[in-house]
Amino acid sequence: MVSKGIFEGGLDDTGRDAHEDYEEAADADWGEALDIDEVDKMQNGDITMALDEEDVHNENDEEGGWDLEDLDLPPDAETPKTASSARSSVFISPTPGMPSQLLARVDFCAGDLRRGREGLERVGESERAGPPALIFSFSQLEEKLRAGYKATTAGKFSEALRHFLAILHTIPLIVVETRREVDEVKELIVIVKEYVLSLQMELKRRELKDDPVRQQELAAYFTHCNLQLPHTRLALMNAMTVCFKAQNMSTAANFARRLLETNPSIENQAIKARQVLQAAERNMRDATEINYDFRNPFVVCGATYVPIYRGQKDVTCPYCGTHFVPSQQGQLCTVCDLAAIGSDASGLLCSPSQIR
Repeated sequence: MVSKGIFEGGLDDTGRDAHEDYEEAADADWGEALDIDEVDKMQNGDITMALDEEDVHNENDEEGGWDLEDLDLPPDAETPKTASSARSSVFISPTPGMPSQLLARVDFCAGDLRRGREGLERVGESERAGPPALIFSFSQLEEKLRAGYKATTAGKFSEALRHFLAILHTIPLIVVETRREVDEVKELIVIVKEYVLSLQMELKRRELKDDPVRQQELAAYFTHCNLQLPHTRLALMNAMTVCFKAQNMSTAANFARRLLETNPSIENQAIKARQVLQAAERNMRDATEINYDFRNPFVVCGATYVPIYRGQKDVTCPYCGTHFVPSQQGQLCTVCDLAAIGSDASGLLCSPSQIR
């Protein structure tokens, strides 16, 4: 899972409060209840699904919240017993009059080395004497990070995406002093870009109502983004539900097992996962083939949303580190909207300690 180091430094309180917030919220419904009924009626791989619309939360009507659709269990099914241990935002270029050091740093981050060098050459001696006065500080990202976590928990994915993109767009405009703070800033970029990529995929999935195969693929890739544990569990519940509904029982069972391996703190999540496993054991097959091999480690292309398996060639964004298929070389990064993919750039420079 995601390293906690970012929360042990400048964002101590942010990490702790956000974790408490979405752990408490995790006890509520995340869209629709997950019930399994009438699986005994399954014939030749057919499964009858029933949707209980009364369980849908009004506050999630705009986006539908977490898409945990109903799965019907046979009335006589018992929960298996286990041991108790068991791109909506774009970057706005800085306005004229901002410090030349700041403008140069933004150019370097975006991969424009020529403009970056020219900007530094124009910096006067007075400005070289110390970092310019900036509007943003690292601690000010606390509120946006917490807001992004809360919106993700609530299933408000468009809102969450705006918060996380705002963080990525603000980071080039801050200055920190120590190497430890530099490491924290870099770790924050990694954490936030994982949320941006996962949310972009989920929003794309919801547009593909007539493409069940692609829906399953995007739901599956979502579970391989490095999110905070409560959000990973929700992603696994989501993928398990989507695949079960599509009669891809073997793949649904894989998500159920992964969910149980996280030792869910919410009892209902564990119960539903065991029920899905029990139902899948009666017909452990996939009705349709999808481009997903959970046995082979991969990263997801930030533009095409396809897996890049270990050993395959890829290119990365010099700012946020997102991976892309080679054909995306030179294009604007679709995750951070700041840098040219695969460009020879220095990456983020946010502290005098990096050039001493």
